[in-house]
Amino acid sequence: MKINRKMISSESGLSLVELLAVIVILGILASIAVPIYFAHVDRAEHEVCSVNRNTLSKNYELELMFSDRIHSEVVFQEFLQMGSMDVCPVGGIYSYSDGGEIQCSRHADSDDDEEDEGDKEVPWL
Repeated sequence: MKINRKMISSESGLSLVELLAVIVILGILASIAVPIYFAHVDRAEHEVCSVNRNTLSKNYELELMFSDRIHSEVVFQEFLQMGSMDVCPVGGIYSYSDGGEIQCSRHADSDDDEEDEGDKEVPWL
């Protein structure tokens, strides 16, 4: 029985050019997917911090009301240490502003401005 040499060489696997093409395609897909993934992670961290600040603000106001205390930085720091409240997911430090809002050292003071900018953003894809 004769063995066809063309058949044996064509079944040996991928050539170097084919392998290089696959690697280039995977690199292009990764260059598109990775920035999108990290943008979603950043947006999720910002939203978690915003929700945590709102919850913390409401709980702090209730604590002040129930304990008949007046706000001071010392009272706020005691409140933060007293409870196991949620904190900023990226390690930001919370502070209480005179306007009654809790601000994060890592995220913007106003959440509405960033959401409006995100709505006006033109997709680059």
